[in-house]
Amino acid sequence: MMEVFQTLVERIKENKPTVLVTVTKTKGSTPGRVGFKLLVDNEGRTTGTIGGGPVEFHAIEKCKELFKGTLSGLNEIIQLVDREAPEIDNSNPNFTKLLLPAWCGGELELFYELISNKKTIYIFGAGHIGEAVASLAAQQEFFPELFDNRKDVLDQMPDFSGRKHLIEYPPAPFQFELNENSFAVLVTQCYKFDLPILELLLTQ
Repeated sequence: MMEVFQTLVERIKENKPTVLVTVTKTKGSTPGRVGFKLLVDNEGRTTGTIGGGPVEFHAIEKCKELFKGTLSGLNEIIQLVDREAPEIDNSNPNFTKLLLPAWCGGELELFYELISNKKTIYIFGAGHIGEAVASLAAQQEFFPELFDNRKDVLDQMPDFSGRKHLIEYPPAPFQFELNENSFAVLVTQCYKFDLPILELLLTQ
C-alpha cells in the first residue's frame, strides 16, 4: 500500500497524469478486497493491484479511456458472471459484466480517480524575470519547466514546484509536449537567444 502512495507522489512531481483505482465494495467471491489499490499512469506503468487477472486488465483499459476523456472520476460496479451466461449488455459505463469462471461469480465496486497533470509553462531564461514567472506560475496551478544556459544561475535559484534544465543557446532540437495545456515564455538575457528558441517552438 505504501508503495502506491510513494509512487503517486513521484508521478505528481513528474507532472504525469495518473489514475488511482480503489476497490470500495465487494460481494461474494472476488479477486480483490476492499481497500486494494492500483495506480496507472498515462505511459501504462502500474503500481499495486486490485486482484490481478481479467478485472485488473479491464481496469487498466478503463484508465486509458479516462486519460482520453473529460471525466475526473468514475464509480463502476463490476459483476463477475459465468462464461455460459446469456448475452451481456455493457452499454452503461458505470456497470460492467466480465465473463469469468463460474467459481468466482462475485461483484465488486471500483472508484477511478484521475489525478490530472497541471498546465505546463516552458520558461526560457532563469534571470530575475524568469524566476518571478516560475514562482508565480507555480502558485497559479501551472507546472513550470525552466530552461537556461547558465548553471550557476539555475543552481542559485530557490526551490519551486517545477523542473530546471541546463541547455545550450541556441538549443539543439528536442521534443516538447506542446498542446492546448502548455505555454511558453521567452525571457532570456538577449533577443538573439530568443529567436532560435522561438523557431524551435514553432516547429513542434
